Amino acid sequence: MPYEVFAKECIVAETSIEAGYVNDPDDLGKETNHGITIGLAKKNNTALYTKFRWSGKMIDLTEEMAYWLYKYEFWDKLYLDDVCSRSKSLARTMFRWGLKSGDSRPVTALQETLNCLNNKAAYWPELVVDGWFGKRTLDAIDALIKKRGRDAAMTFLVAQTNADQMAFFKHITLVRPDEKNERFYWGWGLRSIREVDGYIGKYGIPKV
Repeated sequence: MPYEVFAKECIVAETSIEAGYVNDPDDLGKETNHGITIGLAKKNNTALYTKFRWSGKMIDLTEEMAYWLYKYEFWDKLYLDDVCSRSKSLARTMFRWGLKSGDSRPVTALQETLNCLNNKAAYWPELVVDGWFGKRTLDAIDALIKKRGRDAAMTFLVAQTNADQMAFFKHITLVRPDEKNERFYWGWGLRSIREVDGYIGKYGIPKV
């Protein structure tokens, strides 16, 4: 895996924020350990038992188990090694968003953005917006890079994907009963802002 070190950095960053066992009544995920929800753990119950002899209790979910789940359920399913080869920042954004929403939403948003940028399919074919990251989506990213240049193309995608992520966080905060997500919204948003600020600071704002 060519981006194993970077993937580990991204995963460790999330597990350090979500460290340890938590059963927060305001958390939609209910019981979590190292940021892994009970629903996701139970979905992979058989694999976790086979690989790690997991007891089935969230309090017993180890950091090693959490790492495997992050890698298998999010990093790999979002094809983030392929994304990394174009932009590590975009990969990190998609990974972080996927943890909060599932793996399809970041891809759906990216596909919509690419369709908006293809100039009526003159630059690359229209994508089917299905939330699945495949060769056609990757080809569209490469076509955007060829058309606009790598730095400009990736700065645009990083900024837009983070904007879409923030809009998603705002939406789920507004619709969640009893305003329970309001405790988390500030932190979610700040991480998106820092990602955009860091990328623009490094590569600048693309010229029209």
